[in-house]
Amino acid sequence: MDANDMLAFYESWPGLFSPIKPNFEVKRVRSIIASGYGASLIPLMMISELSGETVRVLQPGQMPRTLESDTAFLAVSHSGDTIETINALIKAKDLGYECIAVGGGGIIEQKSREMGIKFIRIKTATTSRLGLPYLISGISPVVDELLGTSLTPAFQNMFISLSKSIKNLGAEAKSIAEFENGSSYMGLYFSNNAASVAHRFRYVISENAKIHSIFENIMEVVHNGITAWEMTYGLPVFMIRTNLDDDITSQRFDLISQALGALGHRVKSVWVKKEEMINTLFMLDLSTVYLSILRKVNPFSTQTQAMVREKIKKDLL
Repeated sequence: MDANDMLAFYESWPGLFSPIKPNFEVKRVRSIIASGYGASLIPLMMISELSGETVRVLQPGQMPRTLESDTAFLAVSHSGDTIETINALIKAKDLGYECIAVGGGGIIEQKSREMGIKFIRIKTATTSRLGLPYLISGISPVVDELLGTSLTPAFQNMFISLSKSIKNLGAEAKSIAEFENGSSYMGLYFSNNAASVAHRFRYVISENAKIHSIFENIMEVVHNGITAWEMTYGLPVFMIRTNLDDDITSQRFDLISQALGALGHRVKSVWVKKEEMINTLFMLDLSTVYLSILRKVNPFSTQTQAMVREKIKKDLL
């Protein structure tokens, strides 16, 4: 599979969303604590943003510490072998949480069976980056059952919208790839209201196009992050914004955009609408695949990445 195969897979996204209804009893709760890494983290972040305060996603490396009342624990791993997620799941089970795991098999399924944890197996793609529809298919129905929300039909509508917009989004993706091209690293500043999209973009531009990113919340760059920009010139900088941003956040985006433009950097705003999150993710993902073609780099895992993953996996075996 190469970059062109990836492009074809992305175009199949709308038809890959197929919600998996839990085949076990789910007790209604007030809130959910969730753990996932990399591409498995993004749908959890999206669900947290869509559902408000009821879904709290653990930060990377964070573990559940105490048992919280009327709260379930949800662990997600596309590969099934993400050790950090599995450790969080084991810790949550030991603390006494009602636990549910979603994944593509592997160690997380094995551990779930051993510990009596409810498990939903999802289909998997060649990489977790491509598996977003499969991940949401397994996660959103569980969250709906646990919290009484209606996220699954909302995601269904997003994928329907994507199916109608693929051609236009593909053209936008090519334009963004051309904007990104020519630099070995880039700036990426984001609003709290679009954190899931920003994190996803950071992951895929690193994995697909092999580019480093300067990644910060826009409110942080105002105070400290702006200082080093006078030392570099002509870099692409993205502003991940939404129409939900308050006046102060919007003003900060405008101020930093003007300042970076005056320093000779190339600044581009990406506007995220909640009801079109999948469209934006698709377009940005696609841009990084096009960029990998322009840069003549393989969009798949590097030898170092594979070696590190294998060594980490042995820790739990």
